[in-house]
Amino acid sequence: GLWQFMPQGGRIYGLRIDRWVDERNDPVRSSEAVLMYFADLFQRFGDWHTALAAYNAGYGAVIKSIARYNTNDFWALLEYENALPWESSVYVPKALACAIIGKNRERFGFGDVAEDAAERWDDVEVPASIGLGVVARAAGTTVDQLKQLNPHLRRNRTPPGSRGYVVRIPAGAGATFTARFAGLRREWDRYDEYVVSYGERFEDIATMHGISRGTLRELNDVEHE
Repeated sequence: GLWQFMPQGGRIYGLRIDRWVDERNDPVRSSEAVLMYFADLFQRFGDWHTALAAYNAGYGAVIKSIARYNTNDFWALLEYENALPWESSVYVPKALACAIIGKNRERFGFGDVAEDAAERWDDVEVPASIGLGVVARAAGTTVDQLKQLNPHLRRNRTPPGSRGYVVRIPAGAGATFTARFAGLRREWDRYDEYVVSYGERFEDIATMHGISRGTLRELNDVEHE
């Protein structure tokens, strides 16, 4: 995702990561999570140089280096061979340079660079696990546009067991969605959730519910049984 969270680190900061959703790919949720992470790193290390090094190299690696060389000064640690990864010695100055230039664009010759407009969207709630195709038809948009706005949805549908799940649709499409969605009910309300037991075969589940294996695979975005 945008902030390069590992799965365990993402979950620590409240990101949902499972078969259906990976919020590391959600620019909003992952940015909220990384702000909490940066705050924790700054509180632990006391300055942004070492905090950024810990973000790049890993919290544990920097803690070990500080304990080994008895200093928490980022620049002092760079004087020791193998105290920090070479990538961190480059990453931290680059991050600082970006911050300085971003705050002083005219001085560095970037005064004529126009900022992109903030991305806008409407939030709508769906009552069950629903395919993005249905949401797209209700909102008068395309599945590709929905995937761009909802990059955290991994299976082209909202996750099972999440009633009232919020989906982003193009800005201004909220009224259209509200007007059309109820009329598409038969396309999503005929599905139910089923928890697979250990050892249960895919074909048995299909037979039990009276559908083909192909339909069951398509519904769950499963390529192979």
